[in-house]
Amino acid sequence: MSSLPFLLLLCFYGLHPQAFETTVCDCSEPKNMGIIQFSDSNCKPETNNTDTVQVKYTVYSDERAAVKFPGFICAQWINIRRITKTFFGQLVIVPDKISIDTTPTECYDMINNKRCGEHHMTLSDNKYVFGRDPEIVGYWLQTIDSEIPNCVLEQVQLYQQMEDEDFSTPIGKASAKSGNLSHNHLTLVWDKTYTQKSQHTLRIVESGTGSLTKKLGDEKYFRLLDDRRQLDFHLTPQPPCVPTQQHCSNRTTVFNIVGQSELSLVTAAIMEKFPPITVETTAPSSAEDLDKAANKQYIQDRVTDRENELVRMIQRLECDARKAKHERAIAAAQYNGWLAASHLKLPQCTKLQAFGQTAVVVKCNSVNVTFETVITSCGPQPKFNIYTINLDGWELVKFSPCYWTNGFVNFNDKPYAFRNNTWKRIDPNIVPPERTLAHSFRYEDVKAFDYDHRSNPAYNDNLLNHMNVVADIVAAINE
Repeated sequence: MSSLPFLLLLCFYGLHPQAFETTVCDCSEPKNMGIIQFSDSNCKPETNNTDTVQVKYTVYSDERAAVKFPGFICAQWINIRRITKTFFGQLVIVPDKISIDTTPTECYDMINNKRCGEHHMTLSDNKYVFGRDPEIVGYWLQTIDSEIPNCVLEQVQLYQQMEDEDFSTPIGKASAKSGNLSHNHLTLVWDKTYTQKSQHTLRIVESGTGSLTKKLGDEKYFRLLDDRRQLDFHLTPQPPCVPTQQHCSNRTTVFNIVGQSELSLVTAAIMEKFPPITVETTAPSSAEDLDKAANKQYIQDRVTDRENELVRMIQRLECDARKAKHERAIAAAQYNGWLAASHLKLPQCTKLQAFGQTAVVVKCNSVNVTFETVITSCGPQPKFNIYTINLDGWELVKFSPCYWTNGFVNFNDKPYAFRNNTWKRIDPNIVPPERTLAHSFRYEDVKAFDYDHRSNPAYNDNLLNHMNVVADIVAAINE
């Protein structure tokens, strides 16, 4: 028997296209599931309801500024010579020194008269000193103590941050009300009028220009922002023309600074049609603690502002995405309800029917069918009974030999091509360019270090001066 017919039969079955099974949607009995409720009608973030105006500001303090004032340190000691004359006339001298306390009265006598008892003090190395050894007088076979008082007086610079507050001195902590301090046989005196509370006028501690912000509907919350100097003040309003009538007018507003009750802030709006407002003052006094606190508040508020702005930006982007999703779904539903349903990630075999600005959800039955492949003059065509797959990729439509003409077939929203006697899914290979979100915030150099070092006690010259003064006094006694 010839094997040719058997080989022809094998070739016939090997070249026959394989069947392809997929899911289609039977919409012969559709179910209306309801109307889509879109959530983009009121998704915009709330606006920041604030009113901002550019102002000139001046900060007043009802406390005296830090003051430097003179003080005087006095010390006394007795120079002793113990003299013994031996049988042979030899003198044996034993020197000694005894420190003694100096009263404030004795100290003021040194200051006013430059005298140590009955002896005149001389200026030497920026201090007044009387330092002399007693006369050497000896008597045969006797021991005699010869002594003479010695004194030293030195002027020092004292520093007090706040009036009526204890302050540091070269010999210890001093009370503002005492006027003198004694420690280790050293006496310090100063004029109490420098350190005790007294009547004085308001002083300017800071001034500049900034943005005064008020939350609409809230008359108790104000904030002044000086971006140039990176200072930030939280404010509460005061009655008009306080603290001083001299700088108040109908164009000024007065505030308390939150957390600093001794300070008041006066603002005046900057208006082009009016001449600039001038403040009658010389150079503002230094206010290291105020600047440091205001700069810290500035940094904290800027972080909060940017976090809030970032949240609002994310909310706006999310809202825009919702609106775009809504518009795409309605536009797609006009011509392809299956594509519109896939944009909204609705369940399989669900499609949309456009209805004005919304859409009706229609549910069809899911059915698995097996397509055979028919080769026509227009190329391979999937066929099931008398149907083929619709262009939307889900429903069946009456078969036509040239229904698919570009070599691709849409099965369930995915492209397929006829390869190796079956339908193979085509993976996309062209990547379009993407646009990323631009950085909306710029970097700024913070000025915290400009204020921190000025308020650091380690940079206070008085601490070094205190050590030098004590060393001078000790050296004068030991000479």
